[in-house]
Amino acid sequence: MYYKVFPTSLRGAALSWFTRLPPRSIDSFATLKAKFMAQFATSKPHQMTSVALANIRQEKGESLKAFMARFGQVALSICGLLPEEAMTYLITALKPRPFADSLAMQPPTDMDDLRRRATQFMQVEELRQYSRGEQGQGRRGDRSSNPPRFRDRPGTQRFTMYTPLNTSRTRILEEALNTDLIKEPKRGISPQHADQSKYCWYYCCHGHNTGRCTTIKDKIEELIQEGQLQRYVAKRW
Repeated sequence: MYYKVFPTSLRGAALSWFTRLPPRSIDSFATLKAKFMAQFATSKPHQMTSVALANIRQEKGESLKAFMARFGQVALSICGLLPEEAMTYLITALKPRPFADSLAMQPPTDMDDLRRRATQFMQVEELRQYSRGEQGQGRRGDRSSNPPRFRDRPGTQRFTMYTPLNTSRTRILEEALNTDLIKEPKRGISPQHADQSKYCWYYCCHGHNTGRCTTIKDKIEELIQEGQLQRYVAKRW
């Protein structure tokens, strides 16, 4: 009885297959079911597992926002994925950039914490891209306004006195990097037996704090003397 009603539910390729079955080749519904399953077994949708996340990596030049969206799209398609498992895959997939460094220094408590912190870094990325676009337009309009060039001399203090500041050098460094007043250096390598409690956000390595980095102190002082970053200069009464 069932095999007589079954054809009415078929469409497209399935109906075409059914109409081409040899005469008298179906003697029961069980036979029809077995033949149908054998024919269309490969057409069954593939159930994606967490292994798919293991193959995801943040690509060179891919923004954090684009990567998080791509990772999230795959994660949503995995049934029963645990948040802890997704967080582990996500952290290992990140490129060694400031966001990944921050997670290494202070591991996220859960996925909500990770997303919240990721949003902050996305905003920094977007601000930096906007600032670069603004500066690019300025350079096209005035060829003489080239950004300042610096020569890194780590460990060599250039100035005997430094301008008093009204905020931390770490905060000033963040803005200078976002606006390309200071160029990002190559990632540093932590010295052997370096003090792990001290971390420099500029060189992304352990051993000394950002605020005490000689290179950063000199670069900020040079910018101030050129008339930049004036709102961070402490007022003298």
